[in-house]
Amino acid sequence: MPVVCREKKIGRMIRADVSDDLSRMEGIWLDAGLRGTRYVPAERVEMLGNASIIVDTPGVRKPMKAAALYRRAVSTDGRRLGAITNARIDELSFAVTALELSAGVWDDLFNQRSYFTRFTVNRETGEVIVEPS
Repeated sequence: MPVVCREKKIGRMIRADVSDDLSRMEGIWLDAGLRGTRYVPAERVEMLGNASIIVDTPGVRKPMKAAALYRRAVSTDGRRLGAITNARIDELSFAVTALELSAGVWDDLFNQRSYFTRFTVNRETGEVIVEPS
């Protein structure tokens, strides 16, 4: 998705950083071509749109953190459900509104991925506890 600053495209979004408790977006990483990888904190992001992201600063150049690993998802009774692969983020408040759950390649092909809005994060293990809806 293109990132726009002062009516000029400055790069393309690579990844969004989400807080450890998966409650909100903390910032975005963008590829700015020859200007390198840049980080824009959420406070400087004005709008997440369907066609582009509008920011009020070109961001700071710094190396991107290691890729975020998928988090294991378990049910409230401890049963493994799969992996959290994505998040839906509210365009204005940057709050995480839902998490995407993948139960595996074959299940994704035949049943599609599921989205959960009620979840908590176990801080000790990093597992996401999904509450059934």
